Formats: sequence, structure tokens, C-alpha cells
Amino acid sequence: MKNKSFRLWDDEYWSSSQRSRSKGRVDIFYPDEKAMKSQIHLVIFPGGGYGTISLEEGIKTANFFSNQGIYCYVVYYRVLPEFYPAPLMDACRAMFLIKQFVLDNFENERSKIVTLGYSAGGHLSGLLSVLKKFPDSPIGNYFLNYDSFRPDAFILIYPILSMIKEYHMTSLKNFLTSIDDLDLRNSLSIEKNLHSGIAPCFIVQAIDDRVSSLKVLNKFIKEAKKYNINSTVLLSSHGGHGFNIGDTSKEFLLHEWPKIVLNWLNSL
Repeated sequence: MKNKSFRLWDDEYWSSSQRSRSKGRVDIFYPDEKAMKSQIHLVIFPGGGYGTISLEEGIKTANFFSNQGIYCYVVYYRVLPEFYPAPLMDACRAMFLIKQFVLDNFENERSKIVTLGYSAGGHLSGLLSVLKKFPDSPIGNYFLNYDSFRPDAFILIYPILSMIKEYHMTSLKNFLTSIDDLDLRNSLSIEKNLHSGIAPCFIVQAIDDRVSSLKVLNKFIKEAKKYNINSTVLLSSHGGHGFNIGDTSKEFLLHEWPKIVLNWLNSL
């Protein structure tokens, strides 16, 4: 159950002609009072191809994990008609504010902030974890300290990993004002920007997914091994794209992945 919301940006950040940009927000879901409280704070980025935000992915996920004792934060970042860098700025801002919220309200130094992103939200979650520098954009002017938005671990559910190869055209066109800048697309592709020191990650995907490329995922896995990134990959033989949480099909991993992820979170 949602307990609190806060805006990502106050009007003071924008000129009067830009006030519509302050609509991004975070909904906080407090843990069930009967559940044993976890040290994990889970930041959820729903998908939607950068054209919309999947309310179901956000709310269902927050309800499940908050019932397990985890504080959950659902981020509603800007999508169309806004383009890059707006979604990534909102993701960075959300992480900055959530980290401050945790620091102010929880003295436990063992608290860990983990991101979980679906599809396009998985793209944002991945970028927060891997980018060493921002492509030419206003983001760098707001966030000079990269530790201010880095998660302690990240979870990608049928993620959009690439903007350059085996990409999802709808997400690409919704994210960038122009798809002609190959250097920018390369710099915003997660599998192209892996390096040592990246936090542990957990990935869930179906082999028959026609949106999130299995070829790119295999490239990610190969590069992760190269840089000694602690990565766990859970592959389902069926499920396609968008199976979400609470799937009731006969495919075991589709309805059991949240429990497997929960065990992984508790091991961090």
C-alpha cells in the first residue's frame, strides 16, 4: 500500500515555461507491519517503452516486495512528449532523493539501495549502474558526484539493453529526438559501457522475448564476465515480453522469479 509521495523537482528548478517538467514523482510503499523489516530499499522503474509508464509493473512489484518487509519506491519518470535526457535526469534525481531519505530516516549503515527496472525502466536502471560519464547533456550539471545515484545492486526484468544493436525501435524513437547520432546511441547502450567495479546484478528474461534481444543479453553476459561483474541471469524458455509479476502460467520461472529475486536480495 502506498504511504507517501514526493515530487522529483520543485518549480524553482524550472523557468515558468518549463513547469510541466516537474511532474515526475516517487511513491513510497512502506513494509507490511507484520513482516520482518529488511535492510533493502528497492527503487522500481516501471517500463512502457519511454512512451508511457506501466502502473501495473510499478504497483504490483511494490506490493509484493513491501509485503516481504522491503521499503519500495516507485519512480514515475518523464516519458513522451519529453525525450532524453529527461528520463535519465529523473532517474538520477530520484536516486539522489531516495538516498537522502534513507540517510535521514535510517541510521542502519547496512541499508542497501537496489534498483529494479522493467523493459525501458530496466534501461534506466542499467544506465544508473554503468555510466561513468554522461553524454553531452544537462545531467552532468546537476549530478557531479556519481555516487549520489549509484545503486548497491540492480535488477533488470526483460530489459532494453541496447540503443545501437538489436534495439527496440519504438523505445529508441521515444527516447531520443533523433536516432541519427550513433555516438550518442552507443554511449547509452548498457552492454557497450560495462567496466570493472559495477554493482552486482540480477537479470530475468524469456528466451522467446522479441523485444528485449537475447543476442544483446548474451553480449552483456560475456562482457560482465570479462570485468568480473557479479551477475545472475534467470532465463525462462517461454514468456515473451511483459510477463510482469504474478504470472499464473505453467512456466515455473514466470511465477517464481519474484521469490528467487527476493532470496538474492536477502543475500546481499
